[in-house]
Amino acid sequence: MSLTEELRRYAESLRLDFIGFCSVDALNEAPEDRRPNAYLRDAVSVISIGYKLNYASIQNLPKSRSAYMLEHDYANRHLDEASHLITRFLEKRGFQAIG
Repeated sequence: MSLTEELRRYAESLRLDFIGFCSVDALNEAPEDRRPNAYLRDAVSVISIGYKLNYASIQNLPKSRSAYMLEHDYANRHLDEASHLITRFLEKRGFQAIG
């Protein structure tokens, strides 16, 4: 199984809704201090992850602001943990990664 497929399956086990991959070259037009190589000199790939917010908490803003904020905070905590675990997953396989 390829590393990409392993990561897709791992992301699913972490209850992520999205995982995507691109070459660092795709970000050559980004500001220099935001390019992947500014953080990890030998970076060759970038991984993006996502977690959907519940629709009703967004659809009913501003009335649902309290629910939205709870949802937003939970999603960010979930993404932080998933990012950390994916970084460890990659490091165990000999890659350098920053979450």
